[in-house]
Amino acid sequence: MEDEDGERMTLMKVHEEKMAKLKDIDNACKTLAFHLEPKTVVLRVSMHCGGCARKVEKHISKMEGVISCEVDLESNKVVVMGDITPFEVLSSVSKIKFAELWVTT
Repeated sequence: MEDEDGERMTLMKVHEEKMAKLKDIDNACKTLAFHLEPKTVVLRVSMHCGGCARKVEKHISKMEGVISCEVDLESNKVVVMGDITPFEVLSSVSKIKFAELWVTT
């Protein structure tokens, strides 16, 4: 491989230049996420008292990417909004309470 002056470049230098370009692309992808719409995940969580509801809400609020969380104790329904996936929320909440995805019919 030759550079702009016609001199031969070492493979290591070529490899370093390619790595720098990959880093630039990686940083560009992170800024793209800010333009995406937040996702909504609805779960059915086993809660029997106000303490359970507060525990679930506190746990979810600490998750990365969560914008808001609504807990309805009467219907055992939890609505989570943010840059999250259903699997992330379900697996995290399942560590403290029995939870499943809310299925609408």
